Amino acid sequence: MRFSRWILTLLSLGLLVGCGMSWEDTYRDLRKRLAILDQVYKTENVTDLFQRFPHGFEINYKKWEKDSKYTIHLNGDEVTKEITGTLTQEVISDRKVKKIDNQQIKYERGELYFMNGEEVPTEIRHVRFLFQEFDLDKEFYERATLKTMQSGSPAGSGYWLTFRVSNDSLARYLTLPEETEFLVKLSGSYDRDELNRTNKSVAIYSTDMDLYISENIIEK
Repeated sequence: MRFSRWILTLLSLGLLVGCGMSWEDTYRDLRKRLAILDQVYKTENVTDLFQRFPHGFEINYKKWEKDSKYTIHLNGDEVTKEITGTLTQEVISDRKVKKIDNQQIKYERGELYFMNGEEVPTEIRHVRFLFQEFDLDKEFYERATLKTMQSGSPAGSGYWLTFRVSNDSLARYLTLPEETEFLVKLSGSYDRDELNRTNKSVAIYSTDMDLYISENIIEK
């Protein structure tokens, strides 16, 4: 899906509120549901997630930039404490996927390794996940402007808050000018909330729509 279509969809939704709740009540409810993200973002070491989620976790990380896209899916095993998964790389030309490469990987000592012994490309091997660099702290919320809010309903699939913000840590992370504006979407799942299991996501869009990053963290 094109970035522009995603952004237009977000902006066309406007500020939606749940039935029977005021705007302020809806916002407070969603912020409370998403509060675990404030605790996870940021976390310096990937292995520290075992302290937050002792029964294990999953990380789904996607980065789409211009003509390339890659997806990292990792599983943190509660018993062995090993972190393994898959790396999928896609080459895109004329809006069509030209090549897909999917390989088994292992995350160890801050690096990704292919299980077959081949070398992971340098720009991916030393990956720093979004939660390692992006701080969802008080300053973020003070500087950010709420753009969209979707509460849906407990019978629906999910909810989100989307903010527009200039953020130094995001700009450094993505090697973009400090004044770059981003749309930051925080989202969650009612179904997982009912199970008292974290399933939260953070998505970053550059406002010129040339870059998209999403990160989903799931508690087992």
